[in-house]
Amino acid sequence: MRFIVKRYYYFILICLTAFAKSAVSQSGWNKFIDVPHLENINLDDLIYENDTIYIRGNIYIDSIQKWGLYFAAIDTTGQVLWYNQIADTATNSHIVDTSPSCDFYRSENGTFAAPFHFFETQKLGFLLLDSAGEPTHWNQFSYDGLHAYPQSVEKYENSYYIFGRIQRLSSYSDLFVLKTDLYGNLIWVKYFGLYLNEENFGDVINNLDGSFTISSTIYSQGYYNRPDKGWRRPWIFTIDTSAVVIDEWIGEENDIRTHGGGQLIKHSDGSLSIVSTEYQYDDYWNLTNNAVTVSHLDSDMNLIWKKYLSNFDYPYDHIWDAHYDPVNESFILAGRKLEINASSSAVEGWLLKMSMEGEILWNRTDTNLYNPIPVWHRLVGVDVSPSGSIYACGDMDGNSQLYGWIIKVTADGCIDTLCLTTSIPHDGSKPEIKVFPNPTSGFIHINLPNEFNDAVFLLYDLYGQLIKSSVLESDDLYLDVAPGVYYYLIKNELNEISNGKLVVLE
Repeated sequence: MRFIVKRYYYFILICLTAFAKSAVSQSGWNKFIDVPHLENINLDDLIYENDTIYIRGNIYIDSIQKWGLYFAAIDTTGQVLWYNQIADTATNSHIVDTSPSCDFYRSENGTFAAPFHFFETQKLGFLLLDSAGEPTHWNQFSYDGLHAYPQSVEKYENSYYIFGRIQRLSSYSDLFVLKTDLYGNLIWVKYFGLYLNEENFGDVINNLDGSFTISSTIYSQGYYNRPDKGWRRPWIFTIDTSAVVIDEWIGEENDIRTHGGGQLIKHSDGSLSIVSTEYQYDDYWNLTNNAVTVSHLDSDMNLIWKKYLSNFDYPYDHIWDAHYDPVNESFILAGRKLEINASSSAVEGWLLKMSMEGEILWNRTDTNLYNPIPVWHRLVGVDVSPSGSIYACGDMDGNSQLYGWIIKVTADGCIDTLCLTTSIPHDGSKPEIKVFPNPTSGFIHINLPNEFNDAVFLLYDLYGQLIKSSVLESDDLYLDVAPGVYYYLIKNELNEISNGKLVVLE
């Protein structure tokens, strides 16, 4: 198999939001990847290790008009260390990683393993790369016309294990696990599922003891047509290195604990945190809406708590990745969420931090880099550094053009240097300040307590430029500014009193 590889040691990462006010300075950043002469790029997974962020995804290569694989390493400031693109020129097939959220693996010696899908030939591919992103082994596996979609890869001792779903000729899907040696040569492939039902892969955990725990979902026939006339069951099972099932739990139909196995976090006490999506059919609009849930089950699959992260108003909300932070005993979820205000709407990148007790510590969806274009954002890969900083990747779709997207978020949920964290609770020592109406046509009212009579109202644009500064001599303030989205800060000589986002209408 011949392939082409191009390396770019220097290319520009354009920072779109960089606030410079030291009074509210934070270390988060928000960037997209600008690749000259290449039209589209999306990112699907991210690994943080030793102050370096490794990313993978797909890239459209103009010279051959095909999709190829994309690998890069960046430092913690967003600067690129190396960048590779890999394309198939022998069979002239698109090679894609079944976006979104196809994982890759980094070994102890710094090498990489990445499964992918040949679009035209329907084959499963497996690529091994050295520590600088150069391909060392290129393997492909055929399944007699069936489509194999890899979604995760793990390593144990001297073997790699690829997990995903395989689509049968009936269009239904089963789960598959494929085992290779250290050079990517096939040892065995095993299938899991029933022919008359559909099973979808959700996530896998390497237990590091020769076993893997897989979360998945079983669907009744025709469920996708009308979910209110069908059922889903969560299916979580553990296999050994020979693909023998050694433990299994199949929930009830439309189980109250969780409807299906999505992203999975296994804790030291044997309990599980499971992300799922529940669906409802809307007869009025003739479409299916969804809500994202997180359930925490004990080792016997008894429900400890369940949290709804969204409602059933729209069909767009989704979580693609979850990562446990053992230092802060919390976990981070990454996905997308529809946000609507009085002037516009957008599907935005979505990050949440949750405690082990199910409390939402912070919830960020104000990641829109343009207003209102691009209107489709998603975050599909997330990792946490030892300091608690969070790195996430995904893409932004603006006018049918994909932009690779990377963000750094502080432990308190700050993306931009103007920090609007919601993780600090009101404990009585700091009063809650209301600024309304919001959106506003220009006049705002601020219910500021008397003890803050020396406060100043500061208004910033999306680039951190100070637009307006006013001493709050009364509760009413007129903002003589152009329509748009702004950030405000209320402070006195000693403290920051309040901050937030403010929408000004025409």
